Amino acid sequence: MAVVSHDNFFMNRVAEHLFVFQGDGVVRDFQGSYTDYLEFRRDEKADAKLNSKATASKALDDQQSMDEGSRQTDATDGITTGDNRLLAAAEGTPTTTPIPTALSFNERKEFKKLEKEVLKLGVQIEQLEDQIATGSSRGEGYSVLNEWTTQLQKLKMQLEDKELRWIELAEK
Repeated sequence: MAVVSHDNFFMNRVAEHLFVFQGDGVVRDFQGSYTDYLEFRRDEKADAKLNSKATASKALDDQQSMDEGSRQTDATDGITTGDNRLLAAAEGTPTTTPIPTALSFNERKEFKKLEKEVLKLGVQIEQLEDQIATGSSRGEGYSVLNEWTTQLQKLKMQLEDKELRWIELAEK
């Protein structure tokens, strides 16, 4: 059954997938609600903008390095892409990882969400480790330190689970 409507609320409640007419004879079958499609389209545009900025930035960097005449070794030589992301996150530099194209819409959405959650958990773990270190130096009680340590272990387990799922999706 086909439904045509301009009522977003109605479309979100009724439609399970959409046929999106993109112009030039291109029709896309999109699995998800209209709101999901709008979010997907917004993310696609943001990714395209980031990619174009990254390409322009890389071209500028390449030009500058050619102008210098010699290439200095990078402090991150030998570090994998994942480590570079973590290094950038630790330095406060926002990064994005290209999303594998073989993923379904829901998997792409989960992939993006996992990336943010992994970075957030990393920050929480770091803060809790600092809290434990300063708490032990301030003479916090054993029960408080034990509670923080238990919480730290739970966060590390959550981080490991999310990282494993992220890797699973990244390899598709």
